[in-house]
Amino acid sequence: MKKILIIFFCFLTLNSLSHNSDSTKSVNNDSLSVKSQNVNSVYDLRKNSIYVELGGKGVFGSLNYDRIIPVGEKSGIVLGVTVGFYVGVLPSVNYLYGKSKNFLEVGIGYSITEQIILPLIGYRYQGNKGFLFRVGGMYFQPVQPDSFGDIPMIGLSFGYSF
Repeated sequence: MKKILIIFFCFLTLNSLSHNSDSTKSVNNDSLSVKSQNVNSVYDLRKNSIYVELGGKGVFGSLNYDRIIPVGEKSGIVLGVTVGFYVGVLPSVNYLYGKSKNFLEVGIGYSITEQIILPLIGYRYQGNKGFLFRVGGMYFQPVQPDSFGDIPMIGLSFGYSF
């Protein structure tokens, strides 16, 4: 429980720090600052996402939350946490690269309960109105020899970005 609280407070801290980047990217029309409705860069994406993943990080399925921190026009860091039906709590850090609504996502996660390292690579579509679709491959690599792992897995995700 202590680990979950620490992870939660880390995400809250990063969330508050990244709000500065949300307000810096805007379009200036007649002295009014209005956030762009079209997705042309990572700055224009909705930063928070919740989604359900079938297969993937949770093995049988999972509930997920992530937060995008823009790094450039075409790239960003995605901090996420997964609550899986088999692997428990799994924080992850991903690198996002692409433009418009289509992105390559490469990252790594770690299962706290099962002690598994999880490298992953996939495709992410994030639409203007909040629709999120992800598909990716990952490999469960155990930290300890006697734990669950050494299994490739494919995940399919659907969710909402806000």
